[in-house]
Amino acid sequence: MVRFLRMHPEVAGTYLPSTYPSRSMRVLDRLGVRSPTALAAISKLAAFAADPIIRLSGRGQEVRALSYDASYAAGVADLDRSLLPRVLGRPA
Repeated sequence: MVRFLRMHPEVAGTYLPSTYPSRSMRVLDRLGVRSPTALAAISKLAAFAADPIIRLSGRGQEVRALSYDASYAAGVADLDRSLLPRVLGRPA
């Protein structure tokens, strides 16, 4: 996706979300983390914590979603950090 948006920046407005697509994307944006390494660490930590949280409280799906979204954001940040706020869905 990042490479596609680099080649065709004119479609970014229709291709990227205009608002936060999920609660976890909003959380990641508000944290202000832009490093791919830090986002990958957040993803691993959330993935590690999700199963015990599901067993204890049944609410681990939100933590699992955070893990998936942080992993996606880490991939984007690795290629182009300037796109990260828009990929996360930060309103313009």
